[in-house]
Amino acid sequence: FLAYSGGGMVDLKKCTDVSILKKFAFIGMIYAVGDIFEMESVNYIDASTYTVLSQSKLIVTALMMWAIDGTSQNLMQWFILFTTSSGMMEYVLVGKAKGGAMTFSIVGISLAL
Repeated sequence: FLAYSGGGMVDLKKCTDVSILKKFAFIGMIYAVGDIFEMESVNYIDASTYTVLSQSKLIVTALMMWAIDGTSQNLMQWFILFTTSSGMMEYVLVGKAKGGAMTFSIVGISLAL
């Protein structure tokens, strides 16, 4: 066991702690439903739009950590999250401006988010 080799019996017992398992099971179920919605969204939007929207997952994860776990991000971390997402959006939108149209669908966008 990796937990045992890294922290002994104390860390190994944390692997079976019910409160920790409940917290991560809840977060895991949210991500599983989100993954199903993302796979369905590709039927409604094109790959470029999906790429831009999938970058929002970084920001959504940070917001979920704050709301569920109480873990907050500092100003630099928020800046990096938004810069990364904005950079990806700019890259895709400039590429689409040179030719080709983006496909927008309210259903597809809501599933991807």
